[in-house]
Amino acid sequence: MQTGLIYDAQHVALAAVQAAHSDAKQHYNTTSEATRRAQARLDELAAFVAVHDAESSAMNFTQWRAQDVIQLLLFGGFMLLCMGLSVVNVQVNIMASQELIFIESPWKAWVIALLAPAASTAIKMSPKMFAPLPWQERCKHVIYGITALVALLWVWQFSQAFDGLGGGVDIGAMLDAQDSGAHFVFVQLLCEVLISASLFLAVQSLLDSYAPERIKPNPARAIAEEQYRLCKSAHDKALKTYQEAQNQLCLHEAARGAFINEQLAAFGVAMARHHALFNI
Repeated sequence: MQTGLIYDAQHVALAAVQAAHSDAKQHYNTTSEATRRAQARLDELAAFVAVHDAESSAMNFTQWRAQDVIQLLLFGGFMLLCMGLSVVNVQVNIMASQELIFIESPWKAWVIALLAPAASTAIKMSPKMFAPLPWQERCKHVIYGITALVALLWVWQFSQAFDGLGGGVDIGAMLDAQDSGAHFVFVQLLCEVLISASLFLAVQSLLDSYAPERIKPNPARAIAEEQYRLCKSAHDKALKTYQEAQNQLCLHEAARGAFINEQLAAFGVAMARHHALFNI
């Protein structure tokens, strides 16, 4: 104990080295947490954002071209028509099931049928799953492509069920569950839902063309990047200081231990000499 106090009196006290090490460690932990939060904030923000042109108005139809107004009316009208057809299609098939709950409360069939236009709206919003605008455009193209394929499949099945002048219409065979009736109902409902979603996307694209989106760097991300840079710089300095304090503590403890062992060894030699001289 006394030997340790002698070393501390001749050198920096161990408590001072330990205090410096503790302060460096605490500062390192603080900067590490701040850097982690800054990194998380930076990861949440997109590098670019889309902004609408404030000088243009999508609802000022007096400035629209005639062909765009016609397209808007056609797309919007057929979209509403397909949504209505999908509701009626679902409602008719539910009522045809002759379930007692729907016979007693027909409004429940209409409520369930509203899921069809809701599905169209959900499909229309699916491109929003992607933050980058190019991926949103790719998703729209996929929806258009699937809609075209389903429409072609519906045309083929319709021609098989209703062959016009080629023969009579066998409604019973078409609606037979063991025949192609179930597939035809499925394809028709899917076609109505997808066509509604595609027309919805077309209407949205037409409206957006008169309120174009511009891509610009996200100002919030620039601030977050600067905050992260400052936190990272402070963290690197704190890490260096902490490592130096750790090394100083290890060296101090090692030197102090060596000094104590050296003094104890010298004390042992002195005690042995004393016993040799006075215990003869």
